[in-house]
Amino acid sequence: MGRNRKETTRAKRIAWPESFAGYAFVAPAMAMFLLFLAFPIGFSIWLSFHEWNGFTPIARAAYIGLDNFWALVDDAIFGKALYNTALFAMVSTAIQMVVAFLLAYTLWYYKLRFSTFFRALFFFPTVISMVFVGLTWQQLLAVGGPVDSFIATFGISHISWLADPDLVLWVVIWVSSWQWSGWTMVLFLAGMIGQDQEVVDAAHLDGAGSFTIATRIVVPAQRHVIALALLLNIVGGFQVFDTIYVLTGGGPDHASESLGTYTYWIAFSAYGPGELGYASAVSVVMITVLFVFAYFRVRMSRLV
Repeated sequence: MGRNRKETTRAKRIAWPESFAGYAFVAPAMAMFLLFLAFPIGFSIWLSFHEWNGFTPIARAAYIGLDNFWALVDDAIFGKALYNTALFAMVSTAIQMVVAFLLAYTLWYYKLRFSTFFRALFFFPTVISMVFVGLTWQQLLAVGGPVDSFIATFGISHISWLADPDLVLWVVIWVSSWQWSGWTMVLFLAGMIGQDQEVVDAAHLDGAGSFTIATRIVVPAQRHVIALALLLNIVGGFQVFDTIYVLTGGGPDHASESLGTYTYWIAFSAYGPGELGYASAVSVVMITVLFVFAYFRVRMSRLV
């Protein structure tokens, strides 16, 4: 009896250093998570119940309860930003998913001679700075710029691509889809490379064409990759900031405003109201929408 106790105690003494080593390896990542994710989110939630301009001491921030959230209900710009963000996320995700799948399937199925070159070419826009991409497309789409001059050869009058309230958001969606479709293509291509080639060869012997193989074999086999790409693209779409901020700044007249750019405008822009509490309420709404979507999407993926 006593011997068993001694062995148990000794085993615990040996296990403790191993457990400590595990915690030590996890500690840096946990510290980064707490410092750069958990604390900012918690502070934003706390600040959303207060009124603070960012200049007075934080201890003097007045507690106002749910007033910031009630104000969002009557905020027309917030409603427009929420609609624009949802539209941007849905449409850009749809475009990227379709374009990326077609590119990946073409490179994988037809085994093009210069496929490595085309992979790098399609992926290249994703590694370019968004500031550079935004400034480049600003020049391309400017009145009298290359795109305007090109369509003028077909007798089409000048189009204010970034100044037309009815057109600007679609232009931003196009630019974002152009830049990030290559990233989604890499996800699809990685899944297709791991595809069971024997199944594809058997389908060829049965006379299946490329469309049948894509819809009946590849898509069902890659459903988890498709679900992951869908989740990441929609979450990224709801977080959009740099694309809109560089191209339009949310204008004209908030026509291309997103939740991210609206939060920045409220809190930090020289032309905004400078209300960090109200801006935090907007960010809390955005975080809540993302969390709810991610939760249900993950639950659905587990049922597949």
